[in-house]
Amino acid sequence: TKPTEPPTEPTKPTEPPTEPTKTTEPPTESTKPTDPVVPVKPSDPSHPPTSSSSARSIPRTGEAHTGAVISLMLIAFAAILSKLRKWIRKK
Repeated sequence: TKPTEPPTEPTKPTEPPTEPTKTTEPPTESTKPTDPVVPVKPSDPSHPPTSSSSARSIPRTGEAHTGAVISLMLIAFAAILSKLRKWIRKK
């Protein structure tokens, strides 16, 4: 089992590549300004005439979701890549 331990050391260099994925987090901060639009939704049901405005706010929240989804996808993709690299090295 000792020979398998040295391969684990080369996997450490794969950790720094995961750091660039952290740069995807700041973009999520830019989507935070769109979060204030979310509290507006609860007020929409209270004002039926503003239902049309609620429909307009939906695309805005959609953009916020896409930003979060993209960041999550990048993080998950980086994690999968690191796992794949470990599997390849084990083989």
